Amino acid sequence: MHRTVRALTWLMAAAAVASIALCAPATAKPRSAQPMTEVVVAATDLAGNRSEVRQRFTVGGAPPLVEILEPWDGSEAEEAAVTVRVAVTAFSPVASVEIGTGPAEEEGGGIWRAQV
Repeated sequence: MHRTVRALTWLMAAAAVASIALCAPATAKPRSAQPMTEVVVAATDLAGNRSEVRQRFTVGGAPPLVEILEPWDGSEAEEAAVTVRVAVTAFSPVASVEIGTGPAEEEGGGIWRAQV
């Protein structure tokens, strides 16, 4: 899967800054390729003076973020089997989620669950 970002721009209303533009022409490839993305940040003041910096980084190189939604930390289960729900946020498509010793089932929207 390839994703292309053409440009992202925003304007700030401030006394010293007329605008700031963030342009990111890039194509993100699957994690195995780990492409470099270059981001250009340009700032222009009210007098028309412009400054620009470039930064390169890898897209998809960060691991997924996991947040346990339930049960709450320190809570007490009334039954032996407990449903555990987690939210997973990732830069690349999620291949699998394991909760306890087995695979989790995707509910949708980045939410996964399993009985443990």
